[in-house]
Amino acid sequence: YYASQGFTEQALDTYRQALALSEEVKDQKWIMFVLNFMGEALLQEQKPQEAIRHHEQALEIARNLQDINLQAFSLNRLGQASLAQG
Repeated sequence: YYASQGFTEQALDTYRQALALSEEVKDQKWIMFVLNFMGEALLQEQKPQEAIRHHEQALEIARNLQDINLQAFSLNRLGQASLAQG
C-alpha cells in the first residue's frame, strides 16, 4: 500500500518487519513474496541494483520450493528490475 502511494521508505520499513517475521517462522513462501515486494519498492526508489538483488534471492527461494508459479512471479519482477537498470 505505502509504495503505491509514494511512501516507499515506510513501505520498506514495513516489508523489513514482515521479512523478519517470515524468517522467524521459517515461511519460505512469504519470505519470497516479501523479497519481491521489497524489490518493487526499491525500484520505485530508483535503486535497480538493490531491487535485482532482492528479486534474485526471491527467485532462488522459489526454485528451492520447486513451484513454477512462484518462479514465474519472481522472474517477472526480476525482468522489470533489469529493464529499469538498462
